[in-house]
Amino acid sequence: MRGDILVEPAGQRADRVYLSKRQRDSLGVDVGKELTISYEGKSREVKVVSAKEAHAKEKSKLRVSKNILGCLGIEEGADITYNYEDGRLVISPGVTVGVYAPQTGTGDKPYRKQTTFFKELTEEGRKIGVQVCVFAGKDYSAQGKTVDAQFYDPETGRWARKQIKMPEVVYDRGAGMTSAVHKAIQDAGTLLNPRELGLLVGDKQATHDALHKKGVRYDTKVRQPETHSYSKKNLGKMIDNHGTVFLKPRAGSQGTGIIRVKKLEDKFEVKYEDKTKHVKRGELHDTVDSAASEMTGRGVQSDYIVQQGIDLPEYNDAVFDVRVMLHKDEKGRWQRTSMMARVGKKGRVNSNTSTGGSGVRLSKIISDLYGQGFSHGRQDTVANNVRQAAHSTAEAIEAHLGKPVGELGVDICLDREGNAYVIEANSKPGRGVKALDQEFRQKSVRSPLLYSRYLAKKMRKARRSRLMDERAA
Repeated sequence: MRGDILVEPAGQRADRVYLSKRQRDSLGVDVGKELTISYEGKSREVKVVSAKEAHAKEKSKLRVSKNILGCLGIEEGADITYNYEDGRLVISPGVTVGVYAPQTGTGDKPYRKQTTFFKELTEEGRKIGVQVCVFAGKDYSAQGKTVDAQFYDPETGRWARKQIKMPEVVYDRGAGMTSAVHKAIQDAGTLLNPRELGLLVGDKQATHDALHKKGVRYDTKVRQPETHSYSKKNLGKMIDNHGTVFLKPRAGSQGTGIIRVKKLEDKFEVKYEDKTKHVKRGELHDTVDSAASEMTGRGVQSDYIVQQGIDLPEYNDAVFDVRVMLHKDEKGRWQRTSMMARVGKKGRVNSNTSTGGSGVRLSKIISDLYGQGFSHGRQDTVANNVRQAAHSTAEAIEAHLGKPVGELGVDICLDREGNAYVIEANSKPGRGVKALDQEFRQKSVRSPLLYSRYLAKKMRKARRSRLMDERAA
């Protein structure tokens, strides 16, 4: 049977499970029966008690005394299935979430840097009735429409494989998903983030244009840098307008391939990072044409963008930006799960953690940089600018796609006046900023699971409605 686990009101005796007559008849147990209740390897001896008259017809709510939840490691309201067999009332997670990710590591880190995150998903999932597994494209069987998924056991610290049906909700944390696997996921359920999101945010120009159409521009309240496809003409025009510009791969990520061109008094300065992530200074050029020639020599072509350079303050002589993590909650509403500044290494042209950046609390940076000459209310406005920019980005992207999105990372820069500029969005944001405190970390892990549970319940309700309509026809 499927349902939620609830606590019988305070004052009731411990070690009790409260079953309605309908539940007792379905399970085949009587009042006064002593049995073992178990969940994910944990168990407790309990006694069957008749549920209150108000709950006499209930089937979907499993009510227990409060101490049972702590013993089993499950929270009130968790989505579960339960059945009675051989003297045991066996409770299982009610929703299965499959994490799509290739196994690229070995030993105790089969998924490299993401291994810890996947373990945390498993542990948080248990608390709320969500079973988490990990699989890749090679694990999918078209014949049986199943996946040979990996399951992590927190008790043993080991991973083990088990063949299961394609999960109802799939959380894509990998790359290279084939059309066949994508179709199988859509047939069985849904993706937490639509596939189209990755295609959109993976293209900086397309993302800029989508936000621009929704009113996010370089001269509006919620801003983004002016951005154009790279050409010698656009390079000259943008330098004339803004003085400093950044050239970025249209489909680049993690801060790689970025070049800065800055207009000095009578020269044009080029800065870039080599393959070893060391900042190099190119030649000083007399003309834009000469600078453009160096760009060509460095492989800059039409697959690059040229983006307005913002007059950014530095923090401890280094550039910084803000990563805002947004997730849908258990009711399908956007919530901000973390908001952290990333400070680059001194001399670097970007602040990405993959190139040596580190996390700092945004409140500290706002206080240090905007404390003098800014009122306390003005400092609050700077933080609100960041929040508004992130939420506006999420809403604009959803409106552009015409599909719901479950998770989004938004990177934002602040200028010297405290205005927030949306730099880019990420459909698979990492959790690598070390300054994330435990509360934010837990939220960023739990939120995708809560939204997955919401999606699963929504799909089941829709299926039931279709079946009823078909029977009535």
